[in-house]
Amino acid sequence: QFKGHGGGDSHVLAPKAVELTEGKNFSFVACGEGHIVAFAPTGVRSISPNAGPTDGGTELSIQVDGVWECDEILVRFFANVPVEDEGKEEGKEVEMEEIAETQTGFYDKESGCVKCTTPPWFPAEKVTVEITVNGFDYTANGHEFTYYDTPEINDVTPTSGPITGGTNISIHGVNFVQSDFLKVRLRTIVPEGTESVSEVFVVSGRFISDKCVECNTPTLSNVEDHVTYVSVAVDVALNGIDFTDAGITFDMLN
Repeated sequence: QFKGHGGGDSHVLAPKAVELTEGKNFSFVACGEGHIVAFAPTGVRSISPNAGPTDGGTELSIQVDGVWECDEILVRFFANVPVEDEGKEEGKEVEMEEIAETQTGFYDKESGCVKCTTPPWFPAEKVTVEITVNGFDYTANGHEFTYYDTPEINDVTPTSGPITGGTNISIHGVNFVQSDFLKVRLRTIVPEGTESVSEVFVVSGRFISDKCVECNTPTLSNVEDHVTYVSVAVDVALNGIDFTDAGITFDMLN
């Protein structure tokens, strides 16, 4: 029998999952006659997104265990880099130095995440992300965040297509990287003085090279008959979140 699962005096013939324990990692459990206490040590389970531009400012959601609302949550970004020493002897072990940046985080109870924004980081590389809830003792789970050089868009080809969508457009620029989260945002540009509301479409992008990304245009439905074309701003996000703001447009013809 399994008694004291937190729901009263009733006996349960098989172990029953308790909602608050799902997806959590526990180091030990203490059982009493009418209760069970489980201890979840502070830890990082995942980071979303796991990549962002070197300029920083990416909104990070860190799935955690053993964290609560407090004023001492800090998020540390760090990497070990070799110490530059021109006079270093050949064959001698390379000395490593830790470079770190610390951001203030807050616990979002609804999502169960610690949230913060990434600091700027140069050069583009992988860094380790850990948290602390007391300002001193950091976790050691080893989850990494990848910084990439901020992509830039120069132009798109072709420059126009029908409002029914389906046009394959090539977006030309620099610093594109292959990513499972590559997205293209197309935002309709509303003329000044009109009451129209801008529509935003986010579609999957296809990595072609570090200088080209492709996508298919969506269908525009809210276009009045007398409108000959609608311009849409085209931007790219390598991590699905941080979009460029290049001012490059594509015309969708009515």
